[in-house]
Amino acid sequence: NFEETKVEMCINSCQAFTEEFIEDTSYKICGESRYDIKKNPRKFAIYFPLIPR
Repeated sequence: NFEETKVEMCINSCQAFTEEFIEDTSYKICGESRYDIKKNPRKFAIYFPLIPR
């Protein structure tokens, strides 16, 4: 039984907000904002970890 994990991503897919980047509000690589005007994340990635974290 796999559980879906949702991760906030850069709009350009250059960085995921995980581990050491979890508190960042902009991307180190391209400088894009993590959130839109309403403070919602701009993009998500969904994955299914094979090993529980």
